[in-house]
Amino acid sequence: MALLHLTKKDLSALFGEPARAKGGLLFEFQPVKVKAVRIESKEETRDYQEARGQWLLEAKPSPDRADYRVLEALLAFSSQLVVLEVFPASRDNKKAMGLAPAQSQLELKDESGEEIAVFSLGSKGAWHQFIPAPDAYSKAQNWSSIYVLPEDSDYIYLCSSPFLEDILINGFKEHRDLRPFFFPPELLAEVTIVRPNGKLVLARRNPAASWHIDKPFQLEADSEAVQELVGGLYHLTAKEATNKPAPPSGESAMTLSLRFFALDGSVQEQAVSLSLRQPSATDSSTYYGRLDDWRQDIEFVIPRSSQGNLLGIDELPLSIDRLRGASLSGLDLRQLKSLYIRTPELSGPLKIEIGKSPISGEWRALRSYQGETTPANELTFFTVKKALTEEKAIATLSDSVEDLSQYGLEDPVLSLTLELFDGVQETIRFGEKVSVDGIPRYFFQRNDAATVMEVAPNTFYKLAARPFLWRDARVWNFDIVDLNLLLLERPGNEPLTLDYSDLTQSWSARFGNRDVTSLLNENRANRYLENLESLSADRWLGPDHRAALNALQNPVFTVTALFQRPDDNTATIRTSKLKIARVSSGKRSPFYYGQIEGDPHTFLLDLTTVGKLAESLLEVEN
Repeated sequence: MALLHLTKKDLSALFGEPARAKGGLLFEFQPVKVKAVRIESKEETRDYQEARGQWLLEAKPSPDRADYRVLEALLAFSSQLVVLEVFPASRDNKKAMGLAPAQSQLELKDESGEEIAVFSLGSKGAWHQFIPAPDAYSKAQNWSSIYVLPEDSDYIYLCSSPFLEDILINGFKEHRDLRPFFFPPELLAEVTIVRPNGKLVLARRNPAASWHIDKPFQLEADSEAVQELVGGLYHLTAKEATNKPAPPSGESAMTLSLRFFALDGSVQEQAVSLSLRQPSATDSSTYYGRLDDWRQDIEFVIPRSSQGNLLGIDELPLSIDRLRGASLSGLDLRQLKSLYIRTPELSGPLKIEIGKSPISGEWRALRSYQGETTPANELTFFTVKKALTEEKAIATLSDSVEDLSQYGLEDPVLSLTLELFDGVQETIRFGEKVSVDGIPRYFFQRNDAATVMEVAPNTFYKLAARPFLWRDARVWNFDIVDLNLLLLERPGNEPLTLDYSDLTQSWSARFGNRDVTSLLNENRANRYLENLESLSADRWLGPDHRAALNALQNPVFTVTALFQRPDDNTATIRTSKLKIARVSSGKRSPFYYGQIEGDPHTFLLDLTTVGKLAESLLEVEN
């Protein structure tokens, strides 16, 4: 006894192992220490070995990759077996608890081959362990239990574990990883798709760069389609896989090859390729796949269309039409600095530039044309930027256009040159062709590429080719400091005349020829001036909008403002007149037409804005 106590610090060899305490763990080990797993069941024995950061299934003639998700769950289950009850390991108890014979046995070893835990699993117990909810945002849990017999133990333990149900369902099947590709998506550098009729190469320069098509043409790639492809290849799962050393016969229907970035940023020379062929000319439901790496002795049966939760490989974006960038611009327009607009009606480029105000430091859009710089319409800039980024081409006409005249691109109706803050530029040219039935069609090409795509007319119209669309939303130069008089007129009513002095902050009012200064609500009047000063168009309509011009012949409301410097009685009085007319004939039109007298351009005002201008400034007489 003294010798055993001094050498092994354990007297269980003489007196037997003491039972584990209820509520404690049956085994205490760190799952990361486990490097080998053996699972013995009534049917067969399977061995798994962890090597180079991945679990391998020991299979003949060569090992295969194991599904690490199931093995990690199995180790977590084994390390979190909580003892609920203890029973003597008698013959009758073993038989009653499904341990004679056992359902299965697990053997866990460390890197040196030493046993960490060896135990048998019996039947499920009728008891459950109730785990109360830790907080108001979580749910209580009820863990199942199972009978466990450690090797050479005198006791049977009834244990619970949060992973028990998953282990009983999935834990004792063959844990072969049915995914042909298993890779870190962030390190994927190139995807090559080879079919009998050609090759498509998708690549990127570095892990942070955008994807592009290298072959058969140099094209931008659609980011959403690329993400769908990369995610699909990562999750691609076979229906089954078997060890077959003989290589596949017959021509491949498709080959998918992946290359990755090395840690130094270079692209690895060696690709991982999956060759796919149909099992027969009449069977179009599956592919037989074989890798050219260390798993080349494995044959995968992969569905061509989705089956249950298995993704079909033919549903991935594998063609140039699915992967090409269909957006109008191929740049990251979050970094857009300037936009140059050229049309046949402009005598020079119209420049829209984003810059900081030297006074406020705020970012703003400026409109420069023929030497004059004014504020640009912020809403128009946002609309154009959004269209260039999100709108898609409806068709690709050709990737090798030589005659641009058939698409109206020899003399574009619109050219947009985009420049980013880092100096990168892109020019998009738009051509127009009118069909025999009078319907216009619009086409575009980026830079000098030979690819021509078609866009829908409503997409083209969002690009604000007309210069007036870029005008600042503020409709007039309304200077409160120089304001002398306001004249508010409505058909059928006498005009309301308001005299104003910004110097003395005083008002007087006449309704027709009657003095109504005492009835004027000066708070409303001051707010009214603010509304006039900040009056902004909902959208500019231009000088040739026939419906607006006709409606404004009979305005429903007119505001006339007279301006003169208060310290210069000899200065010329400037007059500015705003006319407002209904868009529709109803009493409450959702939009109104507007125009400043002397300005040929008309515009739209929304109902809320017009409502503020129509507000009564006089208190009701008693």
